[in-house]
Amino acid sequence: MLSGKNEIDVEGKSIPALLIDEVSFLYATLLNSTLKRVQVIHPFYVFQIASIILWSLDDYYYYAFCIGLISFVNIVSTLVETRKVGPRFVRHSVIF
Repeated sequence: MLSGKNEIDVEGKSIPALLIDEVSFLYATLLNSTLKRVQVIHPFYVFQIASIILWSLDDYYYYAFCIGLISFVNIVSTLVETRKVGPRFVRHSVIF
């Protein structure tokens, strides 16, 4: 063997880090002539939160609960899928 094993150790993200990645996104903004990256809540979840508040104000608690439940299930299923796929993706990736 001339140069050793061709191996890359890639750590997976923690569940809280994946959760933050799921419900928020980074965007670049120019502020005071400097480029800064800002992390904000994803617009879809802003809409979901606003919908829950509005449905609750109109006494449609079942609708508000369903929106919250569906959003929660969606976030959890995305996190579970990301955790399952992450190691397989790294294992099958080829880097040249």
